[in-house]
Amino acid sequence: MKTKITRFFLMFAGMTGIYIGASLLFTPVSFEASAGIPVTDNVNLLSEIRSSGGTLLAAGMLILIGGFRIAMTRTALIVSSLFYSAYGISRVISILIDGLPNISLVLITASELVIGMLSILLLLNFQRDEK
Repeated sequence: MKTKITRFFLMFAGMTGIYIGASLLFTPVSFEASAGIPVTDNVNLLSEIRSSGGTLLAAGMLILIGGFRIAMTRTALIVSSLFYSAYGISRVISILIDGLPNISLVLITASELVIGMLSILLLLNFQRDEK
């Protein structure tokens, strides 16, 4: 049962990363606009957004693979733990430095922190079961 939960979670976290990464990479203007962030006609900003989108897309693919291949599960849980926790913690730092963003970004922050924490818990559980 634990393995099924971990596999389902990695599939969810991976697909989430793939969707968001692909959206940032291929349709950054409309994707960011959905969160109330205008980015039109700023080539430098679009370059930054697309590059982080590609990174998130790649991480999402690796995380997703871990949901299907048991040999990749530990690696996928580590990547998911680091990636989602880093995004969530970075947004919290931004809130502390820059102030509170709109509600959609606050919800995204909470989601990233939850996925990151669940990834860490599943990783610890997975490592305990390996011993």
